[in-house]
Amino acid sequence: MLAKLKIYSTVTLIIGLFAVMLFGVTAYAVFNAVSSNQNFKRIVVASENNDQMRDAAYNISAVMANTNGLMLQAALGNPVSQNVASHTLNVVKTARRNMDDFMASPFNTEEERRLAAEVNAAFDAVYKVAEVKLGYVQNPAGYSGSLEHDMELRTQLRNKVEQYTDASARVSEEITQASARDYQIMLGVGLVVVLLAVAMLFVIRFWLRQTLVQRMAMTVDVLKRIADGDLSKEIEAGSENEIGNMLRELEQMRTSLATTVSGIRESVQRIHNNAQEIAHGNNDLSSRTEEQAAALQETAASMEQIKTTVRQNADNAHAARELAESASTNAHNGGEVMQNLEQIMAQITTSSRQIADINGVIDSIANQTNILALNAAVEAARAGEQGRGFAVVAEEVRNLAKRSADAAKEINQLINTSVNNIDIGSRQVGQASQVMQEIVTSVGQVTQIMGEITSASDEQSAGINQISQAVNEMDLVTQQNAAMVEEAALAASELEAQSDALEKLVAQFRLNQESRQVNVTPAPEKMPRAKEPDLAQWETF
Repeated sequence: MLAKLKIYSTVTLIIGLFAVMLFGVTAYAVFNAVSSNQNFKRIVVASENNDQMRDAAYNISAVMANTNGLMLQAALGNPVSQNVASHTLNVVKTARRNMDDFMASPFNTEEERRLAAEVNAAFDAVYKVAEVKLGYVQNPAGYSGSLEHDMELRTQLRNKVEQYTDASARVSEEITQASARDYQIMLGVGLVVVLLAVAMLFVIRFWLRQTLVQRMAMTVDVLKRIADGDLSKEIEAGSENEIGNMLRELEQMRTSLATTVSGIRESVQRIHNNAQEIAHGNNDLSSRTEEQAAALQETAASMEQIKTTVRQNADNAHAARELAESASTNAHNGGEVMQNLEQIMAQITTSSRQIADINGVIDSIANQTNILALNAAVEAARAGEQGRGFAVVAEEVRNLAKRSADAAKEINQLINTSVNNIDIGSRQVGQASQVMQEIVTSVGQVTQIMGEITSASDEQSAGINQISQAVNEMDLVTQQNAAMVEEAALAASELEAQSDALEKLVAQFRLNQESRQVNVTPAPEKMPRAKEPDLAQWETF
């Protein structure tokens, strides 16, 4: 039950007990003080009453003695002293006043009141005799009383005074004894209260030491362990007071903190493994990006070569067109200069051979362009998403090369036809007009085809320029990617270093046996990449 008692309630109870004890002791002390004051007043009243009574009895006895003396002097014939007579009269009045005050004062007991009345009666008898005798001071012979009677009255007064004095002494003694008993009881109560207070202080000190001091010391020790990173020991709450509630909250905090640190440690380990994997992947990607950049540089060089070749092809096409136009002019003039047919036929044969050579060059260029288009498509496939536009351009170049090859074949066929016609013309001069008409027609076709070849060559040149520009852009993008990969590699290295530092920082916490064995998920092993085809083995120009 005491373990469930709150500190606030316990302290309130202790203060209440001390307050009750203090109130009780104070109340008893006040009651005892009031009783002692009353007893003191009773003793004072008894003493004052005795003084007044004794004064009255003394004064009246003195009056009787002075009166007897004055009467004796008068009987002897001596003159009576007026001063003594006047003084005696004043003493009588004083005695009367003392007795009246005595009777008017309060009495402690009924016995005192009864004896006081008897004393007053005896005093009145003596007082009356004294008044009578004062009237016979000058004439003592006229006094009828006797001295024996006077002495008897004074003896009765003295006895009554002694009786009252004895009764008053007994009452005073009883009051004194009662005051002494109250004093002893007060001492006993004070001693008991002091002993009880001392015992309560020891009990409270023991309770404070067990409940507050030791528990607070344990709490400070727990906080020091937590501050040092030791989360392995369980905190016992103990009692259900405020400190116990605080310790239970500390235990909950320790459990939550241990769980959090365990999760952080597991996450740090995973981050560390992932950072290592990212660093390795970035290094691999960096090397591959560098290889891609080198391949793009080679491709750019090859495209320069293709550009030069296409330019030569265009120049040759223009030259072939000029030759075709010259042949057409000669064919038109052939009719007018039939006499020079053999020479013209020789020139036509020579021109046809030149056209055949040019056609061979065009065919070679078309084949080379086709090969370059295949290489460009392979490089575009290697570049992936970034080479999609380059693949489209390569496909156009390939189409143009096919068209050039087809045109070259047509030119070759036409040239063969022209040579056959020239041979026939040489053997059949008679048919020169018809043959010349056929030659004019064939040369017109050749001129048209050479125009197409020229246009195709111009388109090839423009396409190659676009391909070269795209390759340059790809090279720039690849270089930027390489720089970004290097930055990512540096960031991954920094992340790995930070994860190491964080892991060391988290390792400062000491968890319990269960939480210390952190289930760290191992980093997934890197899957070996499939060996990519060595595209560098393809011929590039």
